Amino acid sequence: MRRYFASTTRELATRITISEFLNDECFKKGFKQHEFIEKEEADFNDVEAAFQDSKSLLSQLVSP
Repeated sequence: MRRYFASTTRELATRITISEFLNDECFKKGFKQHEFIEKEEADFNDVEAAFQDSKSLLSQLVSP
């Protein structure tokens, strides 16, 4: 079963760092770097307004 692993990954008991893993030839085979798009910062005032609307609606539904 040893033939299924690349020569750099045969020592499974050896610890490997993330940077070593990312630079390993097995990891790079067919790897395409993803581009992350940062979203705009959330406006917490809008979140508070949304919760306030929910609370007022809930109080209207619960009130007899």
